Amino acid sequence: MRILRYLALAGGPAGATEIGLRAKISAPGVHKAMPKLVAAGVVLRKGTGRSFQYELNRATRLGTAIVALYDAESRRHHELVRRLREVAERSAPAPRSVWIQDSPVEPGASMTVGVLHSPRELGPYLRDLRQQLAEVEREFELTIELAGYTVADLPDQRPPVEQLIAGTPLSATRSSRSAVTPDGSHAALDARAHERAKLVSSMIERDPTLVPKAKEWIDRLLEQGPGMADADLREWRSVLDTYSLPRLATFVKSSTPRAERLRQSSPFLPVLAKDQRRELEEKAP
Repeated sequence: MRILRYLALAGGPAGATEIGLRAKISAPGVHKAMPKLVAAGVVLRKGTGRSFQYELNRATRLGTAIVALYDAESRRHHELVRRLREVAERSAPAPRSVWIQDSPVEPGASMTVGVLHSPRELGPYLRDLRQQLAEVEREFELTIELAGYTVADLPDQRPPVEQLIAGTPLSATRSSRSAVTPDGSHAALDARAHERAKLVSSMIERDPTLVPKAKEWIDRLLEQGPGMADADLREWRSVLDTYSLPRLATFVKSSTPRAERLRQSSPFLPVLAKDQRRELEEKAP
């Protein structure tokens, strides 16, 4: 798929070495895949000897479909980056740098966006950006995690930067400290909490009525007046309003920093039925 993606977007023939570098596949991997793609008729081989080059066979119905697929994927990615840049520049106070740190590699996986800001302004900016990103997540059916950094917080190895979104590129600042999340780092939940989260996720899939029950529970708490967990509860409310059921179930059991943080104020545990609570206690005591 990586080879076909590169050939579809390249617009012309390319050698095995170039394909491997662009598609991030080892040279042996490219040489192993190419005979199969050529035999299938989806790729054309040109040249002789060691000067072989390969090109997508666009004259076939399959070739046309592949070009259309990756063209649509490319347009979607560019639109996502445009929207990320729009909300990053709209959120305040203005950051030093915003970038895509990790892209999802499989369905349901999250994207991580990195932010470099001053120690004083990092928290307010991340909170504002988090609110702005809810709309983008809904548009693209994508979960976006935030990793916040100050100059002093940058790890010894600079965080990966797949694509700059706003501001300036990261400088080569060195430090041994790790990234922080929008409202401070929380210790990772223990194995028991994660097992419970996976059980709750399966319950949500089996019993979708847990979602409106959780919304009602949140609304009742928020109506009681200010509380320490109000920010997380409002974030949960936004998640419940904007995530589809499959996406919500995946999020609840995931190990992303945002999911682990919000699990500590889960609105599902209080609304479980007696049999569901019994199942939880038996399988994850």
